[in-house]
Amino acid sequence: MYYGKKAKEVIDYVKDLRTGKIIKQKKLKPTGLGSNTCIIEMFEGKKKVKEAVTHNVVNNHVNQIAFLQFFYDNCKQSSNLTIYNPFTNIILTDYEGEENADEVCVRGNVIAWANKSTQYVGTDPLRGTINNAESELFDSTQSGYLKYVFDFPTHAANGNINSIWWTYGRDNTYRYLGDLFLRKASVRGYTDICCDGSYVYGVRDSGTIYKMVMDSGTAETISFTTNNLRGIEWDGTNFWLADNATKTIYKCNTVFSVISTVALTVSENIIGITLYNNKIFVSTPAALYRIALDGTVEARITAETLGFQSNGITGPAKANNKYLMCYGTNGPNYYAFLDTNGNTIYLRDVSDDPNFRSSTFCFVNNEYYANSNFYIRHRGEGRDFAYLGGVGAHTKLPSTITKTSSNTMKVTYIFSIEMPTGGSVT
Repeated sequence: MYYGKKAKEVIDYVKDLRTGKIIKQKKLKPTGLGSNTCIIEMFEGKKKVKEAVTHNVVNNHVNQIAFLQFFYDNCKQSSNLTIYNPFTNIILTDYEGEENADEVCVRGNVIAWANKSTQYVGTDPLRGTINNAESELFDSTQSGYLKYVFDFPTHAANGNINSIWWTYGRDNTYRYLGDLFLRKASVRGYTDICCDGSYVYGVRDSGTIYKMVMDSGTAETISFTTNNLRGIEWDGTNFWLADNATKTIYKCNTVFSVISTVALTVSENIIGITLYNNKIFVSTPAALYRIALDGTVEARITAETLGFQSNGITGPAKANNKYLMCYGTNGPNYYAFLDTNGNTIYLRDVSDDPNFRSSTFCFVNNEYYANSNFYIRHRGEGRDFAYLGGVGAHTKLPSTITKTSSNTMKVTYIFSIEMPTGGSVT
């Protein structure tokens, strides 16, 4: 993403102008897209009472967009690549976690947000507006300098602010988070799917395994010895099948000959299977089961514990080396990102995104993608090759700043992009 390997030291700070107290934090930031600055100013009347300056980290999601949009999309005669601009909305939250270039969604409770293109006047307690008069949006000199200024009135954005994010969103909501995706084929629905990097395999309540290349919905059918397969996974070496009638897991070789079996003590209907950290995870609508490789049930984690409603697991948990996540509902629809024990770390709200209204997905478990954000999802009647993302940038303040109804607030975001010179990179 960056045009060179240079880095520079920056100083972030939060300063109380009434007391003179200042809290500083030293950061090392790469040049290029990495050297962008956010300034927050808080006022009581016309008097400025607090100022914060912080520098962001650009998300790796932006790297994928840049690569796919130029090298893939522009080089093809035609493409079904869909990209959402992750620099559409600015969002302020109370999230205190560190900056992470792999963050897949905005974290924390939303305190404030604004759309960079649409001005807003109203009573929304979260929403501010772009200040076009003070912004510098066009970079007519091609210097790489852009400035966005957002204003928040006394009734909006009140609360504790720790993080500032850029992300995709519509002009009337901050919740629409879009993964870039490539539509590959029209397909039928499956209970569970997996991918070995060359083929997608699906099952759906029968004794048939459906084997498909990525670019086609046409399936080769493979007969298995049972008749109610509802889970399938590929671990990089072997396939794992879960049958709902026999309540058995079958470990198979690459041609689906059975190597070994695991008896399940799971009474509910199985909707999928995955493996993570040398554990088997079996999904049902009511719970996620963590199971040892010998079949011992170590934990039954209810849908409610995961953050869903009762019987709210609508899609099976799936994993690669990097993520374990499942799909469910609690009114809104969520991806739940889980730890090695199957407990929820955080929920990603996808209720406002029709492209996420799909419960069947899997990761690409081969040597190239097993540690990546790439995944495959089935939604509607289509199969997408997608990339978990949506965040353009994140910056964390050195300390919490609190806005109340006594304050107005101005947020200035400056992009100082190092333009390519065409010379050699050192």
